[in-house]
Order: sequence, then C-alpha cells, then structure tokens
Amino acid sequence: MTKNIIVILIACIFQLNSIRSCDCPQNPETELPKIIPIYSNIFKGNVSNIKISITQSNNTNTSSLIYNEISFNSIISVKGTNTNQTNYYTNSTEDSCGIQFTIGQEWLIYANLTENNITISLCSPTKLFISTNEASKSELSQLQAFMYVINSLAGFDLTKLNVTTTNGYLLSYNIVNIYILLFVYMVLVY
Repeated sequence: MTKNIIVILIACIFQLNSIRSCDCPQNPETELPKIIPIYSNIFKGNVSNIKISITQSNNTNTSSLIYNEISFNSIISVKGTNTNQTNYYTNSTEDSCGIQFTIGQEWLIYANLTENNITISLCSPTKLFISTNEASKSELSQLQAFMYVINSLAGFDLTKLNVTTTNGYLLSYNIVNIYILLFVYMVLVY
C-alpha cells in the first residue's frame, strides 16, 4: 500500500513538472537566414533596469502573471526599432520560458512583438554576449552583414521572402538566393 502511494506521488510530481515547464520546439532553427524572419527585434544591449510586474487577470478562472520588464542601454540594433526607451518583457521564471537577466550583463536579444509588448523567451536564440568570446562577436557580425544585404534590396519583405523592384516587378527569393547574396557580401567585405 505504501509503495502504491509513493508511486502515485512521484507520478504526480512528474506530471506537475511537465505542466509547468517551458515547452520549446524540439529542433529550433539555427541558420541565420531562417532565424531572422522569425523575430521582430534583434539587438545587442546591456541590461540597465529590471522591474518585476504583475498583470491582473480579468478572468476569475486564470491566475495573475508575474513577469519582468527589462530595459537595455548601449543598444546595437540589427533588426527592428530598438531604443533605450523601449521596454522588453520576459516571464519571471525559466519554467514559464522566462530569461533570468542581471543588471550590467550584455545580451544578444531575439525578441518578438506579442500582444502589444516586445517579449523575450527562453525558446529564442537569445544569449549572453561575451565581448571577449569570438563566437559572440562572430554571430553579431554575421547578423549585421546579413541584415545589410537584406536592407540593400529595395522593398524586401522578410516575412514573404519577396522583393518588389522599383518598377513593380515581384521577385521571389528562396533561402539559396539569400545565402548567395550573403556569400557575395562576405567576400566583398572580408
């Protein structure tokens, strides 16, 4: 009888953990041409302020949500409108896909606009930026180079991977075309 109760308790604990844990995709994208269109804001910045906030639910069946409001300074924008006046939001715990920021840390942020807020999730490729780490510097340089190529194409729409030329023709680009453009740019710059 005691063994049955212990087994049931252990099963309940595992069930609760699976309900509360962050549920990120199994195989997230890692290639820049596939990552960049997913996120509305990509930038490097220093955490300057963290404010804990609580949203009150209007529905009596749901609980309030605790989240962190993050401010950054020294922002190097890659994509989106990232300014020192913009606040970003993340859930308060890693179990709810939130990122634990510390004031003074430098981060490479991949964020999205959701419900009128720009949110940062543990499921994104967001990572601590270490200025002495070649991999961190390389990723930022690659992002900037890729966005330079993309922005050089007039009328480019990242969500559809189409280019509208000045005379109104619509050209469709696939990922291979984007890689070729990026390669040509990298050869010319480096």
